[in-house]
Amino acid sequence: MHVTGGYRCITVRWGKTKDTDSFNLYYREVGTSDYRKLTGIAGLTCQVDGLKDDTEYEVYVTGTNELGEGPGSKVASDRTISGLVPVELPEYRLINTSRGTGKLSSHIKSASAGGAVMVDSPLDAGSKSALGVFDNQYSSYVSRDDWDFGGAYPGVGKGVSAELDAVYEIGMIALAQPMDSGNYTYVNVQYWDENGQRQTAQNVSISQRRSGSRTWYLVKLREPIRTSRIQLGVGQYSGKLKVTISEIRFYEYDSLENEILGLYADDLFITLKDGVDRETIDALEKRLNTPDPACGELHPEYDALKKELENARVLLNTEGLGGVTEVDPGITAAGDSRIRVGGLTARQPLGVSAAAGEKLIVYVGNPGRKTGANTSLQLVYTQQHAESNALSQSVALKIGRNEVTVPQLQSTKTEKGGALYIQYTGNDPNDRYAVRVSGGDPFPVLNLHRVSGEERAERIRSYVRELKAYTDGLSSLHESSHKGGGNSSVAYAYQAESCILNATDIVTDHMMLSVPASQVLAGLGTGDQEKALSDTLQAMDEMLILFYQHKGLTDSYAEGTSSDVTEYNHLPCRYLNIRYMTMFSGAFMYAAGDHVGIEWGSVPGLMRGVPVVSDERGKYQKGNYFGWGIAHEIGHEINDGAYAHAEVTNNYFSVLAQAKDDNSTVRFQYEKVFDKVTSGSVGYASNVFTQLGLYWQLHLAYDRDYNYKTYDTWQEITENLFFARVDSYARNPASAPGSTKPVLGKDRDQNLMCLASAAAERDLTEFFTRWGMVPDSRTKAYMEQFPKEERAICYVDDEARVYEMEHGTAGSFAGQKVITSVQAVPDRSGTVKLSITSSAGSASVQGYEITRVLTEWGEEHREIAGFTRTGTFEDHAGAYANHVVSYEVTAIDRCMNRSGVYRTGAVKIDGSGHLDKAGWTVSTNMTSEEDRTLPSGEERPCEAVTEPAVNRVIDNDNTSTCTGRASAEDPYIVLELNRMEEVCALNYTCGDGTAVTDYRIEVSTDGETYEEVKKGTFRMGDGSVRVYFDDGNSRICTYDAAYVKLTAVGQKGNEISVTELDLYGPSGDNVELLKDGIGVLSEAYAYDAADKTHTIPKGSIVFTGTYEGNPAYNVVVLYDEKGEIVGGTDGSGTLTAHQIILAPPLKDADALLGKVSEGIWIYWFEPGEGMAAEKLPEQVRAELYRVDDAQTNDGQRLVSDTVLVSVPERLPDLRLSGR
Repeated sequence: MHVTGGYRCITVRWGKTKDTDSFNLYYREVGTSDYRKLTGIAGLTCQVDGLKDDTEYEVYVTGTNELGEGPGSKVASDRTISGLVPVELPEYRLINTSRGTGKLSSHIKSASAGGAVMVDSPLDAGSKSALGVFDNQYSSYVSRDDWDFGGAYPGVGKGVSAELDAVYEIGMIALAQPMDSGNYTYVNVQYWDENGQRQTAQNVSISQRRSGSRTWYLVKLREPIRTSRIQLGVGQYSGKLKVTISEIRFYEYDSLENEILGLYADDLFITLKDGVDRETIDALEKRLNTPDPACGELHPEYDALKKELENARVLLNTEGLGGVTEVDPGITAAGDSRIRVGGLTARQPLGVSAAAGEKLIVYVGNPGRKTGANTSLQLVYTQQHAESNALSQSVALKIGRNEVTVPQLQSTKTEKGGALYIQYTGNDPNDRYAVRVSGGDPFPVLNLHRVSGEERAERIRSYVRELKAYTDGLSSLHESSHKGGGNSSVAYAYQAESCILNATDIVTDHMMLSVPASQVLAGLGTGDQEKALSDTLQAMDEMLILFYQHKGLTDSYAEGTSSDVTEYNHLPCRYLNIRYMTMFSGAFMYAAGDHVGIEWGSVPGLMRGVPVVSDERGKYQKGNYFGWGIAHEIGHEINDGAYAHAEVTNNYFSVLAQAKDDNSTVRFQYEKVFDKVTSGSVGYASNVFTQLGLYWQLHLAYDRDYNYKTYDTWQEITENLFFARVDSYARNPASAPGSTKPVLGKDRDQNLMCLASAAAERDLTEFFTRWGMVPDSRTKAYMEQFPKEERAICYVDDEARVYEMEHGTAGSFAGQKVITSVQAVPDRSGTVKLSITSSAGSASVQGYEITRVLTEWGEEHREIAGFTRTGTFEDHAGAYANHVVSYEVTAIDRCMNRSGVYRTGAVKIDGSGHLDKAGWTVSTNMTSEEDRTLPSGEERPCEAVTEPAVNRVIDNDNTSTCTGRASAEDPYIVLELNRMEEVCALNYTCGDGTAVTDYRIEVSTDGETYEEVKKGTFRMGDGSVRVYFDDGNSRICTYDAAYVKLTAVGQKGNEISVTELDLYGPSGDNVELLKDGIGVLSEAYAYDAADKTHTIPKGSIVFTGTYEGNPAYNVVVLYDEKGEIVGGTDGSGTLTAHQIILAPPLKDADALLGKVSEGIWIYWFEPGEGMAAEKLPEQVRAELYRVDDAQTNDGQRLVSDTVLVSVPERLPDLRLSGR
C-alpha cells in the first residue's frame, strides 16, 4: 500500500487481494485515537479529501466479501501538502533579493514564459509576461499543461526567461512550486553571453531538496556563466502532465565548492592532488565556515563540502579511503537476452544502507573517461523489507561526483530506506568502472562471485568476524545514526525486523542473498560458523547448477562448439536474488520480477544447506538442498515461459532438489497420477502436485542417471537430460530435430507437446492425451514426424526407472503372453471385480492396465478403465448398466513395455447408470463459513490454499454437507466432469440444513454455452430426490455433457445446503436375446389383429428376445460375431431384415413420460429374402438403440446390448402366439 499526500488530501493505492468484493479504508490524523472509515470502495485507489494542511495521516485498508471484513493491511502514512506555504530558499550570494511579498525582486528587468500561462500574478498584464515568478509570492506562478517545459526538449522560448539589470556571474539557481507536485528531473539552462550570442550551459544538474514541509530544486552549473539574460527549462518523468514554477532565485558564483572538489586528483575522490597540504585545507575550511555577510547564511552545500574536507584530511594523514567498489561489467542484462531465464538481477552491492531523504555523494571513476561524461551505470535505491511493488528505484550516474537524495519508496509506518546497489547496463567486458559512496551507513558484504580457493575461505573468515561485530553493535548504531540523526524517515525505536541497518548482502556465482545480518548470524548457529556458511553457499550454487543443467545452460562446451549454441545456452551473466521482503496477503514466500521474497523467519534456513554428496552416476549419499519453498520460488523465476504452468512446472525444481530416486521422496502420489492417466478426462488434474507428475514422468522416461548427476559439457547435458533438450529447443526452435521445426505460440500445452516430442524424438500423442491434453492440428502434424513412443510411459515412477537403470531389460516381457488368466465377476451394483494371474515375476511387473471393450453398431470401442499395481481391480462400471463389456488386460513391465493382451469373456453390467465421480471437480459462486484456508508455509510457499466446502458435494459421503450462500446472484454449483458423458438425471441429497427448493439444471459441452434441461421445485423424500431431464414435452432425454450446472432459483442471499450431487446415464433400457428363441417359424404370425397385413410369414427365420424400454423410441439391430448386421439380400443386393417391438398397452401419460415397459422383440427374414438357414452366422448378438425423437431419430444412441449367442446348427421350428 502507498500513500501520497496532496493539498488537503491523501491518495491511497493498494494491490489486488483474492476473494475480495470491496474495500474499507480507515484513516486518522497521527496522534489522535479514532479512525474514520470509508466503505464500499470498488477499485484499488481512493482519495481522501477535506484534510488539514501539512498534517500527517495514517491509513490502513481491509477487504470485504460475503463472509465479512478481513484483517487490516499494514499502516501507512504521509503528510498533506501545505497550501501556498512559502519555501525557505537559500539566500547565500543571492542576486535577485526580495523587496517584499508581491513585489518584483531586485535586479530583474523583465521575464517571460513561452507556451505557458501566469496564474494570479498582478505583475503580469502581458500574455507572455512572467514577473510573478520573481515576486516572493507563492500564490502567483507559471503553469504549463505538459510534462516538459523546456527541460527535456529545449528551445528558444521554452521555459522561463529573465533579463537582469547587469551582467552577473551565476553559479546556481533555485526554484520552487506553489505546491509540491511531481519531481523535476530534466533541466536546461540557456543564456546570452556578453556578445549577445545564445549559449547552452553544459554539465547542469538538478536535485530536489527539502526545507521544512516543502520541497524545492537546486540547479547547479558545473562552470559559471556570465550573462544578463537567462532561460530556465525543467521537466519531469513522473507522468504528471503539468509543470508549475512559483519562484526562481539566481545566485552569484562562489568558487569555494569547485576549489574544495579540486583538492582531488581522481573521479572517485580517493587521491589528493600534488601540492595539497594542511594549510590549503585549513584555508578552505575557514572560508566554508564564513557566512555571507549580506544574509548571515553559510554555503547551501555546507554539510557535503565539510565532509569532503574531512575526507581530504584523512587522505592527507593516512594511506587512503575505503569503500571503493569495482564494478563487474560481466554482470549485465545485455548478456542474457537469449537464455530466457527470469528473476535475474544485475544489482551489485555497495555495502551501504541509506535512509529516505538522505543526501549522498556518489563518485564514479573510469580510466580514459572525462568528468561529467555519461556512464553505463545506475545507482539503485532499495527499501528494506519492502512490499513487492515498492522495492527499488534507480538513477543514472555520470563520471565524477554525483549528488543524489535517497527517495522515499514506501509510506508504511516503518523505517524508510535500504541498501544501495550499482547496476551496469552496458555490454562491454572491458569497461572498468569504480564507485564510492559518501554518506549512508556501511554494512557487511560477502562477495564470492568468481572467487575460489584460499581467497574464498579468507573472505568467509573475514566476513563472519565482521558480521559478529556488526550485529553486536546494531542497536547502539541505530540510536546514534537513526533515532538521534534528525531524519524522520528512520527516527523510530529500534526493531531488528525493520531497522534498515540490519542488512547484509552475500553474493555467489549464481545467487545474491539480501537479508537481515542478524538472521544470517542466527542461522549459522553456535558451532563452526565459517564452515556452515561455506557449506550453505556451496550448496546453493550446486543446486542452481543442477537446475540450470536441467534447463540446458552451462558455460562448458565441447571444443569447436559454434556461437549459435553458446549464445542460447550459456549460464546467466546475472544472478538470482533472494531478498527479505514484506509478504503479500497469505504468502510465505513469493517470486516476482527480479527477486524471490522471503520473510524474517525463513532467513536462518538459508544458512543450513549442506552440499549433496552423490556417486559418479548421481545417486544420493548425503547432504540437503534447502526446503521445498526456496526451490519452488526459484522455479517460478527460471521456468521457461514457452510451457510454464504456474504452481506446477516450477515444482519440477523442488522435486529435483529433494527426490532421492524412490517414490517416497516425491511430493505427489503415484496412485493419483495413475488415476488421472486412466480417467479419460480432458484438462489438468485438479491437484497441482498430481499434475506435476506429467513433467516428472518425462524426466523419468528419458533420463538414465540418478537425479543428482551433473555433466561436464553442454553436449553431455543435452544428451542425457530430457528437459535440457526441451528448454534448448524452446530458446532456439531451429535447433530442434525433425524436418519440420516447432512453431511456438501462446498456448503452453501445444508448445510443451511439440518441445517434448522433439526432445524424445518420439510422437508423444498417447502420453499427453492420457494426461488430458488435446493437440491441435499443427501440433499433431508436428509430433507425427517422429516414430510413436511404444512404451507406456504414463505408468513410470521413480522406482521403475531405478530398476531399469540397475537391471537393464532383464525381466522385460515386451509382447509376451504373461497373463495366464483373468476372472471378471460383475455384481448387482455395477462393479466388476477382476482377478489377474500372471507368470511374470512380481519384481519385473510395474502393474496391469485394464481396458474396457464395448461394442456399438457392431464395432468395438476401447477405453481405459484403470491401472492396478496388484493382481486385483474393481471397475465401477455402473454408467454402463445393461451394456456388455469385456476387458483387455495388459501387463506393464518395469521398462514400461506392454505384454501381450489377455481378453476376458463378455459380461453384462447391472446397475443404475450412476456415473463414477472419479476425476470430477466442482465450482460455485457460493461462499461458506466452512471454506478452509490452509496457511502458506514451506510446502505451499506462494499463497494460502483454499479448500472450498463445495468439494463435499462430490465426495460420496452423505455425512458431509456444504452450506453456503451467494449474495450477488442466485447460488449455483457446477459439476465439472472433465470428460464427455451421457447424462439423463441428477440426484440431489440434502442430509441437513436448508434444502434447495426451486431449481434449474443446465448442461454444457464447453463450460461456456449452457442448455436448460430441467427446471422445477425439488420435492424431497427422506432427504433425496432424483429428477430426469426432458425435452420440454415431458419426454426423458439424454444429453452429452462435460458440465452440469444446478442453480437455486430465487435464492440469492439465502443459505442453502447440499450434501451430495449425483448424475445418472441412461440405464432403464435393456435387451436380451433368448437362446431358445432362434428358429424357423412353423406357421404365420399376425402381430396386429387390426391389420392382417402385419403378419410374419410361415418359414421366416426369427430371432426373439425380451426388452425393457419404450417401444416408440427403441429399435433392435442384430449383429454377427464379425460385427456385420445380420440379414438377407434382395435382388438388387440390398440388405433385408425386419424387426418389431411388442409391449403391453401404455397409458398416454406413461408413454409421454418415457416409462419403461417390458415386452418382446422379433427380428426376422422372410422366405425368398436371400437368407437361408445354412447362411446364418455362428453367433449373433442384439443391440438396442433409443432416440429422443421418433420422427427425426435425433439423439440416437446405444442403450443396451447382449453377449454373443450361438445359432443352432439345425434351426428348430418355432411357433409364436399372443400379442
